[in-house]
Amino acid sequence: MVKAIHINCTAPFKSRCPGCEYHITDLDLLVTILSALMWRKHNGKVKLYTDHMAYDYYANYGVLDIWNEIDLDTIETMPSDLPNDIFWAAGKLFALQHESAPVMMMDTDLIVWNPIEHLVKGKPFVGFHREDLIECYPEKQFLKLPPYYVFNPKWDWTVRPVNTALAWFGDEEFKNYYTSCAIHFMRGNVEHPVEMVSQMVTAEQRIVAMCAKEQNVPIDTFLDCPYCVDNADYTHLWGIKMMAGHIKFNSLLCMSLLSRLKDEHPEYYQRLSLMERFQGYIEMMK
Repeated sequence: MVKAIHINCTAPFKSRCPGCEYHITDLDLLVTILSALMWRKHNGKVKLYTDHMAYDYYANYGVLDIWNEIDLDTIETMPSDLPNDIFWAAGKLFALQHESAPVMMMDTDLIVWNPIEHLVKGKPFVGFHREDLIECYPEKQFLKLPPYYVFNPKWDWTVRPVNTALAWFGDEEFKNYYTSCAIHFMRGNVEHPVEMVSQMVTAEQRIVAMCAKEQNVPIDTFLDCPYCVDNADYTHLWGIKMMAGHIKFNSLLCMSLLSRLKDEHPEYYQRLSLMERFQGYIEMMK
């Protein structure tokens, strides 16, 4: 069996909405529930790395038991010299650094529907899919840097980045090297890029690919490309969530997830059906 980790760090939310009560959408909550439950059904245990704000939110909805284990210390002790509005996914890298390999890092908006242990057996690193060097991956001279930081001269900037929405780390040494490099790039790196994307994807997805090549670690992927038409194993809602403002589309998607939850985990569907938050979707499904 394969251990996975979920990470939810609310620091970026606090930066965007100081003093606001934490919340996530119905879609976010449903896909998180299915992500954890489906992993446990087919692949192994799931551990949540989070902070007290998110923990209390999940507790309020009675869903803490979707995880086998919860760590409340690591995210709470992230260094203060990290600009959370720039590096909104930094919590993933700190959690991964803390967790021992072998481990699967899995975004809370990604669902693995089937067993995949056989795809990672004996492999040091498997990413979700490769990415092209498009606009969000600028040349290194255009990236913002912390004071006195110098890029590793051995890194090959022509290597295609690796999406880490789902990422297997089977080698402790490589995991530690990658996370150390990424965190070193982020700490004290406070100048905002124009498009607010390049800094984070460099730290998370470009550095991992360059570290792998430098260390002679082979890069395997779960998908050949993010748009594979024959993909029946993975659902990643990152792009779909961009349409969260489309009320009808959002409702249909929530109903689809509830329907799948009813088929796969009827006891959990029954619990959610009693919550006022989901009553409207349940009624429309009848």
